[in-house]
Amino acid sequence: MESAAARRNRWEAFSRLYQTHFARYSMISSDPLIFHVQANLDMVDQFLPSYQVLFAELRGRRAYCLFRNSSALSRRLFEWILQLETRCMEQFPDITWIHLCNKPGQAEQFQLRGRRAILCNSNCFVDESVFRPLPSTAKRFDAVYNARLDKLKRHFLAEDIASLALISGSMDGELEYIHETRRRLSHAYSFNHSKSGEYRMLPREEVNACLNACRVGLCLSENEGPMFASAEYLLSGLPIVTTPSPGGRDVFFEDRFVLTVAPDPQAISQAVREVIGWKVPPEIPRSAMLEKIRSHREAFISLVQEIYDENGIQRRFIDEWPRVFPGQTLTIQSHTETLAKLGWTPA
Repeated sequence: MESAAARRNRWEAFSRLYQTHFARYSMISSDPLIFHVQANLDMVDQFLPSYQVLFAELRGRRAYCLFRNSSALSRRLFEWILQLETRCMEQFPDITWIHLCNKPGQAEQFQLRGRRAILCNSNCFVDESVFRPLPSTAKRFDAVYNARLDKLKRHFLAEDIASLALISGSMDGELEYIHETRRRLSHAYSFNHSKSGEYRMLPREEVNACLNACRVGLCLSENEGPMFASAEYLLSGLPIVTTPSPGGRDVFFEDRFVLTVAPDPQAISQAVREVIGWKVPPEIPRSAMLEKIRSHREAFISLVQEIYDENGIQRRFIDEWPRVFPGQTLTIQSHTETLAKLGWTPA
């Protein structure tokens, strides 16, 4: 019988192999070659190993990486990213990095260090054609928390909300945290679980239907990036109760449909009741969100057009945007498949 240590070693070996050949990104253009890539706070050291196969095969061909960070940009992370970019440029000098920043002032920080950057919050890539109000959907729950079961999400802060629903994009968090969350939120309804307890991932359209069955969206993490769920709430017409967070979700917030409170279960429960009493029409958070994301999308489109112009490409990226946009949530890509699309065969 295989020991626990042997199973762990086998899993770690598989994970290293997987991370070498797959990564979360999208290819915006093959000529010029432009990738939209993402790194998380706990994955910065894994970034280069994750892209080594792809970048090595593209030596000698100019490429651009539009780098999106999904974590709050602390001073430590800022320096870490600069070091990562330097290592990347040393190994792969044909690759140009451009940073997509989530909050005002961040692009200027990179520019002061001689790096290329623009303000383009990741939440502008949430698809408003999927996340939208459904007026005929009955409200069943006071609050919903759409968050993976990870300790940074602080689910316990919702424990005093009697009418609570949960959506989870995965069940890959620490088992101890999952068990503790299930214990403390045993009264909550899980949209992901059947009556028999079986878990399933929900397609985006179904997530939108679940959100529309709720009155308020919750944002409870302390140290996180823009948090896609916050944009999904607003586009679906939900007001929000949030705790303070430096990662950039507040870029799209307004006091008329967002209430920020201390990270305390009782304060959050009271805030949910207060926001419900506001009776915010769903069109208000949605229209405000659409207005704000427009400038961020325009910055992204202008950046890609600038790259086209630099390379003498006689195309208008604005004409390609409808094709490119649906993929900008970024999904796991196979480097081998990407290279095949480009006519390369990995060594």
